[in-house]
Amino acid sequence: REFPAQGGQQSLRLGDWKLIYHYFEENHYQLFNLKDDPYENTNLAEKNPDEVKRLLAEMQKRLTAEDALYPVKDGIEFKPE
Repeated sequence: REFPAQGGQQSLRLGDWKLIYHYFEENHYQLFNLKDDPYENTNLAEKNPDEVKRLLAEMQKRLTAEDALYPVKDGIEFKPE
């Protein structure tokens, strides 16, 4: 899901996990366990790098399958990586 009003984000939810990718921020990733933290107060990305990789791979797969368009800034296309 894309949120252009939020400054360029994509999100993906799988099971209890939600990954938010921020295109233009230095810290690109936010990861939440919605079962334990439904209000998304605690970013678990640093503590769960394997979960970030798993959800990011799924996000990339879905964006590719949907032939998604990506934000462009200064002539550079930004993709989640």
